[in-house]
Amino acid sequence: MGYIGKSPTPQPLSATDIPDLPATKITSGTFPALNGSNLTNLDAADLTGTLPAISGANLTGISTDFVKLSSATASNSANVSFTLDVSTYDNFMILGHKIRPATDQVDPYMYFSEDGGSSYLSTAMYSGRTYCRLTSSSGTGAEQNTLNGAVQLANDLGNDGDGGCEIKLLGFSNAHSGANKFFHCTWTAKHNNDDYSWDNGCIAITNNAINNVKIEMASGNITTGVFTLYGFVK
Repeated sequence: MGYIGKSPTPQPLSATDIPDLPATKITSGTFPALNGSNLTNLDAADLTGTLPAISGANLTGISTDFVKLSSATASNSANVSFTLDVSTYDNFMILGHKIRPATDQVDPYMYFSEDGGSSYLSTAMYSGRTYCRLTSSSGTGAEQNTLNGAVQLANDLGNDGDGGCEIKLLGFSNAHSGANKFFHCTWTAKHNNDDYSWDNGCIAITNNAINNVKIEMASGNITTGVFTLYGFVK
C-alpha cells in the first residue's frame, strides 16, 4: 500500500527498540558482515551470554614481522646449531633458557658458517663484555677476547645452576666488502660461585652471509638447554 502524503523518513533501530532478541528467535536469513565502522558503541555491559570461539582461519589479514623459525633442545649435547634463512631474513634472535654446562667454570662460544654448517670459520673473531655480579657483594668489570673462529658469550659458567641468554644476530645476510657482522648478546647465569649477568658486543669477521651458527662450550657438553630461533622479516 502506498503512502498518502509525504513518505516517512527511515529511522535506524536502537538497542531500546529491541530490548530482548535471543538467538532462538532468529531462525533464518543471513546477517550482513560487521566491520569496525558498524561497532561504534559496544561496551562490555552489552555483551552477555557466550560468544562464539574465534579460530585462526577467521583471523585473516594479520601479519607479523617477528617469526618463530625453529627450536632445539640440548641433552648432554656437544653443541646446538641453527640454519639461518638469509634469503628471507636479515636479522635473527636466539632465546635460550635452562642452559647448564657439563663442565664447571666453562665459557660458552658461538661459531659461524657460510655453507650451512658443513664447515665453520676459523679467522679471528672479537667480543667484549661488561659484567655485574647479582648475588653476594657488588662486583662489576669489563673483558675483551680475540678467538679464532668463535666469540665468547659469558665467562666461567657453573655446572650447578641454569642460565639464560638473548642473542641478537644483526645483518647476517649482508654480503659485500666490509660486511662484518656486529651483534649483541646478554647472558645471565650461575658463575663459579655467584650469579652474574654479562652484556656482550661481538664481531664475526667475514664479507659473506652467515647462514648457520652453533653454540657450544669451550670444553665439555651442554647438559641441558632450550633454544628458540626467531627471524625478523626484511
